[in-house]
Amino acid sequence: MGEKANCYVEANWVRKSIGAETILLIQRGFKDQTYGMPLVALCANLSWEFIFSFIHPHQPPQIQINFVWLMLDLIILYEFFKFGQSELKHIPNKLFYPVFILTLFTSFC
Repeated sequence: MGEKANCYVEANWVRKSIGAETILLIQRGFKDQTYGMPLVALCANLSWEFIFSFIHPHQPPQIQINFVWLMLDLIILYEFFKFGQSELKHIPNKLFYPVFILTLFTSFC
């Protein structure tokens, strides 16, 4: 199968399955006033999408798919910052952002 066909199959699969799940996760997060993705998974997603959107970009249409995923991950990141401190009571408030930065840095490496 050619590269364009692979991208089409991947884009179609993403749009139908995971795309819907991510949008539902975001909607549910705002409804329940929580974040819907664990911190480690969120940081891994952000790292992956940033790397393959800007540092090692793919060819179209994959680059556009990566960019859309990055935007969705940024919405989840917003939910994490807005609702995370009240959910993660075992992390002292003064360590909330350093823990996030350390986790993101570790995921990026």
